[in-house]
Amino acid sequence: MSSAATEPLSRSFSERGRIIRLLHGPALKALVGANIIVAAIILFRAYGWLQPFELLIYDALRVAWAGDQPSNRVFLVGATENDIADFDWPLRDGLLADLLERLASWNPRAIGVDIYRDRPEPPDDKAGTERLAAVLARHKEIVWIFKLQEASKRAILPPQMLRGTERAVLADFIPDPGNVIRRALLYAGDDNSTAMGMELALRYLAADHIRPAPGTGDDLRLGKAVLSPLDDTRGPYTRLDSSGYQILVDFHGGPNPFPIKSIGEIMRGADAASLVRGRVVIVGVNAESVHDAFSTPFNTGFNGEDQVNGIVVHAHVADQLIREAMDGAPILEGFPRRVEDLEAGRFEPGCPYCGRELEGQPIPEEAELDPRNVYAATKLHQEHLSAALEREAGVPVTALRYHNVYGPRMPRDTPYAGVASIFISAIAAGDIRPVTRANGRVASPARSGS
Repeated sequence: MSSAATEPLSRSFSERGRIIRLLHGPALKALVGANIIVAAIILFRAYGWLQPFELLIYDALRVAWAGDQPSNRVFLVGATENDIADFDWPLRDGLLADLLERLASWNPRAIGVDIYRDRPEPPDDKAGTERLAAVLARHKEIVWIFKLQEASKRAILPPQMLRGTERAVLADFIPDPGNVIRRALLYAGDDNSTAMGMELALRYLAADHIRPAPGTGDDLRLGKAVLSPLDDTRGPYTRLDSSGYQILVDFHGGPNPFPIKSIGEIMRGADAASLVRGRVVIVGVNAESVHDAFSTPFNTGFNGEDQVNGIVVHAHVADQLIREAMDGAPILEGFPRRVEDLEAGRFEPGCPYCGRELEGQPIPEEAELDPRNVYAATKLHQEHLSAALEREAGVPVTALRYHNVYGPRMPRDTPYAGVASIFISAIAAGDIRPVTRANGRVASPARSGS
């Protein structure tokens, strides 16, 4: 056979050999393996199998960002083990009447009672029950919990005189597996009943002429806040029963940032006027024997705080809504930008209240430290560790906080140059490509910052 005839055959064998080596080579195996792993992760997450791990990460971040600032808008009165021993349990109607009358005399904005009372207690103390009814009739600022029917569990009604009124509020929580509270109900039920935390916040805000108003779609405007209902497209959840109107709880200030006194302290003459006046007051239970405790992000994973009682959860919800409405406190949401904005080419987040373009504002040195991401939180933690070293070892420590500073002598290969380093490196390499701005116009990399 001539060499001319064998040459195509040789090339064919050579190409076939390269294909075989490619198919058996490490590069293709790595590529296929990586795609299988990515597909598996997407599948696992879609079915919610990764949600327990993602929630633990969410909990760790929530704890890191919660801070330790005490609340000055909510005050708690909790029945302790000593109160149960002294006054019996359930608390008598007459005792509750005296307690509520005393608290109301100190002029709170609202009082919420987190104790079930669907029948007189005790049944034969007619005078005590009548006194309680008279206190409730006199003080319209008092609201009382009830519980919705849940599967085979019966509903628990509020006191007789509050049934069917706006002063009967939901006690229901929606704990995640493990009895962990991460979210709260604002409204629920067939008649869209208001939950305890929401109602107390609304009553507090009404004194400042702040009332809820409808927003876009299902959004709810409340003062400076625009609340969006939680569903499985936002927040840390991939599979979620989003019935009712739910929000994420931010647990600002830590697990127990609220001042609290026992029922005995209030009834025996403790002057709590300064703690009650102009605040929300929640009356309930603070005793382990009554079994009203819930887990929070502070006692999941490696976090070792104690569980909190129901009055504390209600207090967190009320305090959070008041802060968001009055102070413009950050609202926990899943994605800062909506999908429809991205599809329309609106890449910059707008004002959450009016939708207009945001403008940068200077932050004064005395501003409260509020890290918004993991990087910032670790930097603040470094300052705390350094301060601890100074206290323990006497080593002088000074913390200097600088933002990124850009200038003509800045090296282009530093990551602190951000996207500018990418553009400058591309220009230096002669790789100049068009850049599409958010407004749809096309510019060169050299002029993209103009």
